[in-house]
Amino acid sequence: MPKLSEIAAALQGELHGPAELEITIVGPHTAAEAGQIAVAFNAKALAQVEATAASAVVVPENLDSKLPYINVAKPPEALLRLLHLFAPPAPAPTGVHPTAVVDPTAELGADITVGPYSVIEAGAVVGARCRIGAHCVVGPRARLGDDVVLYPHVTLYDQVVLGDRVTLHSGAVIGGNGFGYLPVEGRYQRIPQLGSVVLEDDVELGCNVTVDRATLGVTRIGRGTKFDDHVHVGHNASVGSDTVIAAQTGIAGSSHVGKNCVLGGQVGIGDHINIGDGVKMGSQSGTIRSLPDGVEVMGTLPLPLMEYMKLQQLLPKLRELFKRVEKLEKPK
Repeated sequence: MPKLSEIAAALQGELHGPAELEITIVGPHTAAEAGQIAVAFNAKALAQVEATAASAVVVPENLDSKLPYINVAKPPEALLRLLHLFAPPAPAPTGVHPTAVVDPTAELGADITVGPYSVIEAGAVVGARCRIGAHCVVGPRARLGDDVVLYPHVTLYDQVVLGDRVTLHSGAVIGGNGFGYLPVEGRYQRIPQLGSVVLEDDVELGCNVTVDRATLGVTRIGRGTKFDDHVHVGHNASVGSDTVIAAQTGIAGSSHVGKNCVLGGQVGIGDHINIGDGVKMGSQSGTIRSLPDGVEVMGTLPLPLMEYMKLQQLLPKLRELFKRVEKLEKPK
């Protein structure tokens, strides 16, 4: 168990309390227990921590506490460091499980893990230190960079490319057919999808995410971008770097979402739409028109955030307002 002095050093904070105090784990600020350390972002949260059995607390530089405490410049970043400190990555045993099926033409890097009943198909390339969980499929000629993590039941179709340190959570399917059909003589004919998917370095996608392969060319997810669970990206779409997208969002084919964007849950983006850099879209926003850089919108069709909020305040009054207008317009 780390001592309070060791935690302060790891957080680059100033310790006020017994250096030898041992801490078992990080606790929630509203229900920390003895032996635990909590993080308070502000005075209100600190009061909540002090009402628990917490043994220590991390606070901003402008606060002190009756508990042993550590002052830090940025409490949210301190919490992140604490979580990493108490939950280091579990070392995975290296090697290929006896039940895994690896094609002889596949190339496997050093120190990899391949879990039970996983399949690595012909021509696939797996980089060093990759961790492939149980029941995963790495399709023909797929390429994985170094330090990739595939949780159980991830499927990579053929020719999918993953950069270094990509993490895919359970149920993700990358490179499935794009939704392309053409009506011919009254029947829909499937359009062959000959392209691929590229996930750049440090991308992390949640459970049951689907990213469709391009008809021609590439469907691309930019470096460092993170998806929540149940996000769908259509064929030939792209998402820029360092964008975060919450659950149940859908991005239709051939659309582009810029870098440093924030998309709330259940956002819908129509096909052939361009979403600029730094755009923020509130939950359940939907758009069939492009949005310029830096705007904050909400609603369907999306409106500037403050205008949308004002309209929400008016909605309960619409019936009353309608009656008043009707009365004013009634002939005398």
